[in-house]
Amino acid sequence: MAQEETLTVRGRELKVTREEVEIGKLKFYLENPRVYNSTRIGIGSRVPTEKEVQDALVKTEDVKALKKDIEYNGGLTDPVIVRWDNFEVIEGNRRLAAYLELHEGNPSDNRWKKIKCILVHDATDSEINSILGQYHLKGKKEWKPYEQAGFIYRRNKEDKLSYEKISEEHGITRNKVESLIKVYDFMQKHGESKEPDRWSYYYSYLITRDKKGKGSVSKAREENPDLDELIVKKIQSKEIKSAMNLRDRLPFIVESKKVLNSFLKEKCTFDEAWARVVGTGSNDNYVVQFKKFRLWLADNERRIGKELSKEDQTSKKIRFEVRQVKKIVNKFKTD
Repeated sequence: MAQEETLTVRGRELKVTREEVEIGKLKFYLENPRVYNSTRIGIGSRVPTEKEVQDALVKTEDVKALKKDIEYNGGLTDPVIVRWDNFEVIEGNRRLAAYLELHEGNPSDNRWKKIKCILVHDATDSEINSILGQYHLKGKKEWKPYEQAGFIYRRNKEDKLSYEKISEEHGITRNKVESLIKVYDFMQKHGESKEPDRWSYYYSYLITRDKKGKGSVSKAREENPDLDELIVKKIQSKEIKSAMNLRDRLPFIVESKKVLNSFLKEKCTFDEAWARVVGTGSNDNYVVQFKKFRLWLADNERRIGKELSKEDQTSKKIRFEVRQVKKIVNKFKTD
């Protein structure tokens, strides 16, 4: 017997019912990022069949582990969430894949003929996406960054939602929305959409703040249009061994025009470029920290001056810190 409840989505109360549904009625939700990535990566842009989705998902380690867990427990711990109007599983597609495998492997076993569901009634597509966002953007079952980015990207490009609207609807900052879309779009344009495991490389390249705090990589990209293609090439060939290396070393490489020029002309590898930087001493930690502090002061000179013109606790604390810095600096011989 169905158990009626309500689910609040963006201020609206939606009717939901808990009940067991015959496994053959349920369909995969193709716009779920995990389904989207698992299938589109393998077959291209065409819409996959239900069987293709199932076959793609059951190959993953997550679904293999879920299948064992479900079989051991004799059913689901958490019900899948289903659209009442078309029986698409908006949340729980991996559980559905595992359940289907158990049912097909044991068609006479009554345990796998029906599956626990929460059916959501009369929800719009936008509300369905909000439910997904609640679960996976800031919820306890967060998608991987590439999956999050794909979901946000499609909400912007296909649903025509602005960055501000996506931020408001899913409770994440506008800057994060912009960053996710920027990196996902870059990977799409450079043929890396089938390589979600390289997400951290491209995020490090495009988003992570430069060590020197001045956006030197961003500036180098603007001044050298070929840099993007070269970095993609180096990532694809595995010449750049880790996202951490890219994040930590590229800012120093682009800071040296001579080294950067050799790297762009492919006269040296990424590691060789880094070795040249190390050889010049321009990566020395003390130099970096001093320069970073100097540039921060320069960037905030007007704001600090404005704060110092006041007579409050903040200005007093700033004056104290400035005096302490001055005392330390005066101890150094710079002549």
